[in-house]
Amino acid sequence: MSEYTLTTTDNPYNPFDNFDKWYNQDLLLARQQGRPDCLGYWARMSRVNSQLPSGMYDKAVDTALDEIIEFNVTGKYMKVSEEEAQKTLI
Repeated sequence: MSEYTLTTTDNPYNPFDNFDKWYNQDLLLARQQGRPDCLGYWARMSRVNSQLPSGMYDKAVDTALDEIIEFNVTGKYMKVSEEEAQKTLI
């Protein structure tokens, strides 16, 4: 089973292996482009709270990621698996 995360097409860093560089780059690009940062955007879209059972929480987070990608009008955001990130990102 693959783990997925949200990133942008212009961030060259691997969020799984190089999180600090990835996150700093994401924050910088978000400020420059006037868009939300990936983690903040994903958190807002997830509509979760600490009272949800684990399975429901995981489902809500996964659904939010899929919705971000589905309504990605700018084409800036992308869903990347750990395996894909290993092959294509630094």
